[in-house]
Amino acid sequence: MRPVVVLPLVLVAIVALLAVLLTGSPETNTGPAAVDVEEEADEPTDESTGPVTLVTDGDADATDGSKAGATSRERIDAGVVQAAEDSPDNVARLVVNVLDPDGRAIENASLSLAKRPPGSELAAMLGNASLGLEDSDASGRTRGDGAFTFQDLEPSPYYALTVRHADFAETTLKNVSISAGKIKTVTVTLEEGLMVHGYIRDEGGRAMKGAQLVIMPIAALNMTVAQQIEMGKSTKSNEDGYYSFKNVDLNVLNTISAHKAGYGRQAKTDLRVEGADETVEADFRLVPGLSIRGMVRSANGDPIEGAKVDAYGFVSIQNSRGAAVTKADGTFELLDLVDGPYQIRAHAPGWADVREPRVDAGEQNLVLELQPLGEVSGTVVVAANEAPVSDFTLGVRRVNPGTEVMGPPFLRKEFKRRADGSFSLKGVPEGVYVLEAEAAGFAPSQSTSFEVRLGQVVSGLEVRMSTGGGITGRIVDAATGEPIAGAKIFTQDNGYIDNPLSKMFGAMLSRSTTSRSSISDEEGRFTLGQLMPTDYQLRIEHPDFTTLIVRDLDVGESEEPLDYGDFQLETGGSITGTVYDENGVALANATVAMAHLDNPGLSYQTSTDSDGQYSLDHLATGRYQIHAQRNVQGTANPFEVLLDVQNSQSEVYIENGVEQVFDLDLAR
Repeated sequence: MRPVVVLPLVLVAIVALLAVLLTGSPETNTGPAAVDVEEEADEPTDESTGPVTLVTDGDADATDGSKAGATSRERIDAGVVQAAEDSPDNVARLVVNVLDPDGRAIENASLSLAKRPPGSELAAMLGNASLGLEDSDASGRTRGDGAFTFQDLEPSPYYALTVRHADFAETTLKNVSISAGKIKTVTVTLEEGLMVHGYIRDEGGRAMKGAQLVIMPIAALNMTVAQQIEMGKSTKSNEDGYYSFKNVDLNVLNTISAHKAGYGRQAKTDLRVEGADETVEADFRLVPGLSIRGMVRSANGDPIEGAKVDAYGFVSIQNSRGAAVTKADGTFELLDLVDGPYQIRAHAPGWADVREPRVDAGEQNLVLELQPLGEVSGTVVVAANEAPVSDFTLGVRRVNPGTEVMGPPFLRKEFKRRADGSFSLKGVPEGVYVLEAEAAGFAPSQSTSFEVRLGQVVSGLEVRMSTGGGITGRIVDAATGEPIAGAKIFTQDNGYIDNPLSKMFGAMLSRSTTSRSSISDEEGRFTLGQLMPTDYQLRIEHPDFTTLIVRDLDVGESEEPLDYGDFQLETGGSITGTVYDENGVALANATVAMAHLDNPGLSYQTSTDSDGQYSLDHLATGRYQIHAQRNVQGTANPFEVLLDVQNSQSEVYIENGVEQVFDLDLAR
């Protein structure tokens, strides 16, 4: 990739990372890793379960926010957020009204709602589209009155609302804050986008029919074509070689690629043209593509069938990525490559990846040799009596050299009806590991560490299961001493700090404690059992009280959970105010974030309503850093976010039971 292209990507990544560091971050949920299943004497079966969100069109009255407050000078305020109302049944709802530029309701607009914590945009740039991202939580379509209601939402300040309609440019409203027991109304005004069009011709200037065009974010450029289309739009050229994309927002979809079988894929980046208000032209002349051919085999020369071979160009933006799968004889063919050098990667289940750092397009005799991964085997037994455990889930955790920190479990596999407690796991990369087993009635338990080398079988390993320890206690009102029912209690690593980086990389971070949660009963009591012995942190949440973080809870092996007595929750303080832009105009849909300066891990975030007002309640006592920032959707200057944070950043003190007013000015 040319330096001129790399530099903007790096700058955007830095800006995104800084924005992450400067923005607060409440809860997010991460699902379990995929688990294979193996049963004694039965064929393996795949099990996949997950939460199902039912979305219905609500009957709650929707407030039309199209006339509530003046819109800002930029499209960042296309979404106007109304003040949240109390929900009569204490259920969180989001009412969405979609309007055209003239204020008329838009029917059949497609809506999708998903959590997008700070730094999500950085995920694709890091080559991991799932990093920090969650699948769509809910979706729907607007009625004839342009409205739709999302029901039963989990509270979070990090919802992103995406609105699509064929006649308008796609719009995403970020940082939509949903509070427990509240009904929030959002009005989104869609605008017509630009037309991106042009002609596809060959070297001789002849029109090329059937060429595929994909317009996408620049972060998707090195992804697969299927991923590019998912993140953007696709079309094909007609008999005149002409193509067009209508209603494109070039602040989002700013890169276009062209390809036809037999020709090298080409791309154009940063389609934004100063002064363009209706159309942008992007023509292509495609040249015949080159190929890279070769073979994937084992060290002893046996061909490997089904290996995936990928090619990544790294000098010019014109270099496309190529992909192929080896045949029965181990051969592969990477087609339609633009002239230039590529990095080649081959990978197959059960084999270690191999990379060739520089292979020129046109190479016809490339040989890639793979080494087999390791294998481990052993038994899982009860530590107290040596009895075998028949049903368990086993995973592998890498031990980082010179530290006690372990990587997250991988190669997780479920074993059923193993009368002798035996297991075997294949495909273990080279390194030092421990095995971690989970089984009903036991705390997660680990083996001693061991080393695996390529092609080696490590046998005789043993995981000894125990019931571990537990934590019990009572959640009470600090002011009255009365028990609090319905509080949520979560275990976390003792050193865990709840911040944007931990949220963004949550699925990749190691964990040394057992993940458990509970809800306090009518007497305020809770119990967390079968915990792996170590030091724990508890996070206690309730919508009517402050969040409490308790550290240094020592859990050891014990038949009965250790009673830590009462955990007291305060009602907390509150803060309200208005966010003003550099012109002194109240700013709708601005993000307001607070981070506790003395208690890392306590942070809060919300968004302003149509009058630029914000409100946060049930805040823990102490010093906070507070700032505001405009929604960057629709602006081409990501550094504006950093300026907003710098200009508005202040320190405030929150006192239990006290409400204060604090305005934020982006012009200061």
